[in-house]
Amino acid sequence: MNIALTESFYLQNCCNCGVAFAVPESFDRKRREDGKSFHCPNGHPQSYTTTEPMRLRKQLEDANRLLEQANNREAVTLARLAAEEKKNRSLAKRLSAGVCPVAGCKRHFTDLKRHVATQHKGVAIPIAEPATRQIAGGGRTA
Repeated sequence: MNIALTESFYLQNCCNCGVAFAVPESFDRKRREDGKSFHCPNGHPQSYTTTEPMRLRKQLEDANRLLEQANNREAVTLARLAAEEKKNRSLAKRLSAGVCPVAGCKRHFTDLKRHVATQHKGVAIPIAEPATRQIAGGGRTA
């Protein structure tokens, strides 16, 4: 009676003496999972300091940390966006009411454009459009 067995082996070197030896892949997989020690043919103890579950747990913790950081950045960005939108709505309301948008000048004018062009020439005037400012007296700059 003949029995044919096929087994795959994992080749490794002893970290103490450097001798090459092979262990069955199933044995190697178990030691990587449980972290228990084993010995080289010369009797030196060997072990995997980071087991597979530990490595996966660390990878998951790292991914969760990155996700939390991304969520925090998103929350901060959304809060800044909401504040800017509120500021733009307030400015638009002031401009539509004819109130001068220049800091310190809270006067009301029916011809606001003329007032800004004559009284605040060269002063950067915020307008209710994102990332754009208007310079008194004509041009726009980003």
